[in-house]
Amino acid sequence: MAKDKPSKDVKTKKPAQAKPEDAEKLVLDYLRKTNRPYSATDVSMNLHNAISKPNTQKILQVLADRGDLLMKIYGKQSVFVVKQDTGNVPSAEVLAEMDGQIEQLKERVQGVKDANRLSQNEFNQVTATPPTNTLAPLLANLQTEIQTLSTRLIPLRTGANPITPAERKQIDTDYTNMRKEWQKRRKWFKNLWGMIEEGSGMTDAKELFERLGIEEDDVPFDEDPLKNIV
Repeated sequence: MAKDKPSKDVKTKKPAQAKPEDAEKLVLDYLRKTNRPYSATDVSMNLHNAISKPNTQKILQVLADRGDLLMKIYGKQSVFVVKQDTGNVPSAEVLAEMDGQIEQLKERVQGVKDANRLSQNEFNQVTATPPTNTLAPLLANLQTEIQTLSTRLIPLRTGANPITPAERKQIDTDYTNMRKEWQKRRKWFKNLWGMIEEGSGMTDAKELFERLGIEEDDVPFDEDPLKNIV
């Protein structure tokens, strides 16, 4: 099916034109808002052709002549930009004074930070301290613990034997068995270390001991250190 041809009576809608009395303000406001250099063609196009290119060129020239815009010529093209306000640029003396004020403010900020850190530490100490309403239960628990320990001390204070003969015999037996096991393992280690020294050709094992984190046992191997304890 053939497509319908556009009617010759249909006309392309032209963009709305700005009023002459508003055109100058529209151009100046646009350049102030963007704060970028533009040619007359750019301004007219960016304003959606609300102002024709010839009129835009005339307006830009008027604004430049009046001192609101700066005009730079690049070849055959003129570029316009809003004149930058330099009236509020501070002098060197004012800048130096401002730098001094900044340094003073930095010192004050550091002082406030240090004071805040001290206050935070004090706050943490206060919050870590048990509140008053919990002191009574804590005191009761401590008194109970003191009573228990005092009861356990009574036999020692009276000279009574705290353990029975059977318990002491069992302790001696356990100690003897543990010492024999310790002697056996220590002998294994000495034999193994001797083989390592022979195989590696080392003359001083102290350095390797330190590197491996091995510590010598100062307890005598053949003599029981507790033999003289009654």
